[in-house]
Amino acid sequence: MSITLSYPVLAPTYTVELLNQNMEDVDTFELPVQYGRSMNGTFYTYIKTPSKRTFSFSFTNVSQTILDDLEELFIAAAGNQVRLIDYNDLNWSCLILTNPLDVGYEGSTLCSDVGGFTLTLTGTSIAPASAAAILLETGDYLLLEDGGKLLLEN
Repeated sequence: MSITLSYPVLAPTYTVELLNQNMEDVDTFELPVQYGRSMNGTFYTYIKTPSKRTFSFSFTNVSQTILDDLEELFIAAAGNQVRLIDYNDLNWSCLILTNPLDVGYEGSTLCSDVGGFTLTLTGTSIAPASAAAILLETGDYLLLEDGGKLLLEN
């Protein structure tokens, strides 16, 4: 599993893929549960999915070259939105909440070539890079899904 960070969100010039995050507190959000009763007396509940999510990823054994690439991306982004492609291949437009350059090096000296850090982001879901997915292809027709809508092309 991996996540990908890129900046800017559209037409990225910086991209870093981070592999094998520790899956302890991946995404934290509260799902508000609504309770109600219809006019005929039927009870119902529903969960409204929030538009914003907060992600917290923890990484260990990250090589120095990846850390250097990550540092370049964070300096370039500097408070702007970055694109996050998460472990489910969903796209998010996010702001970085933690200091990503605060790296803890593993080993007894700073000369270690691997480090670890925690990255916290908050963001909203955006359309995937390839928005239209092919569901069915026959000789004459093409069934596409685009943002939850089904399209039939011939």
